[in-house]
Amino acid sequence: MSKKKREKLKAQKKMNPKKEKYMKFHKEKSGVLDISFPDLDGDAKKEIRADEERVATTLRYALANARREEKMREDRKPH
Repeated sequence: MSKKKREKLKAQKKMNPKKEKYMKFHKEKSGVLDISFPDLDGDAKKEIRADEERVATTLRYALANARREEKMREDRKPH
């Protein structure tokens, strides 16, 4: 069955009254996801910056410790 015929048959079919009644509440959904961050005031920006710095410091030291431990394990291995 061609696309035109299917569309024609669809148009001829009677819509469910309940579905028709609640049709106005359904919104068309966009395929594009909008991710935008809210505008923050100065205090919130400072707090976020401080949090990011703490995380960066923690990760830096954690990585350094992991490297040091890896080197110690390699040094302990018998050759």
